[in-house]
Amino acid sequence: MVVATKDKGDYFLNSLFHCLFTTSLMDFFSQSQLNHLCGKRKIIWRLEISGGGIKKIRRCTGFAVSSDGLIMCCAHIFDNMHMERVTIHARRLEDESFKTARVVHIHSSWDLVMLKIDRLDNCEFGEFALNGTLVANQPLCYMGNPFQFVGACFFGRVSFPCINNVNLPTTADETMCMNYHLPECHEIEPKYRILGHIWDSNFFRYKTKTNFLRKLNPLVPIIECNGFTCERGFACGEMFGTVNFDGQEGFSGGPIFDGSGNVVGMMLANDAVRIKVGLFNGLPEFLFDAAAVHGWLIEGLGNFNFSSCFSDLSSALGYCSRLPAM
Repeated sequence: MVVATKDKGDYFLNSLFHCLFTTSLMDFFSQSQLNHLCGKRKIIWRLEISGGGIKKIRRCTGFAVSSDGLIMCCAHIFDNMHMERVTIHARRLEDESFKTARVVHIHSSWDLVMLKIDRLDNCEFGEFALNGTLVANQPLCYMGNPFQFVGACFFGRVSFPCINNVNLPTTADETMCMNYHLPECHEIEPKYRILGHIWDSNFFRYKTKTNFLRKLNPLVPIIECNGFTCERGFACGEMFGTVNFDGQEGFSGGPIFDGSGNVVGMMLANDAVRIKVGLFNGLPEFLFDAAAVHGWLIEGLGNFNFSSCFSDLSSALGYCSRLPAM
């Protein structure tokens, strides 16, 4: 059975509709993998942000990366807000009430933010996959709270091969997509798909719903994935509509899982015309950056290859020595 919801005259269908009529879910994951993925709902948090000079509550998805309530999410949910006046409420899917949270680390040009749940010291958290595990056509599972869906799963695949040993731009690099011009892309192919050669200065002349992407650094590793969402298309000879997600309506910030249930990225944004889904594959590097600043211990990094994230062996060993035994 496919459930549709009606909003402003348009019908929006869960993207699972597309999967059901074009392929089997078993083409993505086995039954045991699907059962395992369902258990990962425990790390998902529903976030509501208010205040900060805005009238409408903004909603997004976050996921826990440590047992003491560190939550990862997209920074663009706070776009154009006065951070000192922001109120954040967070709730796990099985909880009956919201908890308060606060921003503890933010990097707008990477579109990443870390939140800390107040008065929480024991929660389920996600673990990151090893380096180099994403390959073209690999099945993935997004889990989050878009629109009326709560803890919903959407399935897709990686579109392009991914570069290993990601080198994120430094905080001193002020290059932004809004001043990144297409001719430069033709002369020198961007290191990471898909941001640089799609979301350039020309793109923002026509796209207004994705204004928050203007300030992203074009060297942030955005990976294109397909199958999660599309705007309108044909399936089995009939017109159907799927969810056209807005960056501020719950979709952003949800984790992307591989078949083993490890986190391989986070949902950043989608564009129905050119880009189906973009996931950020630099999350562990961002966490190391945050951990170095705050001295955090992030258990979810236990499987990650530390050597690619540190400039010298001593700093890597110093961090690894504080990790819990596997």
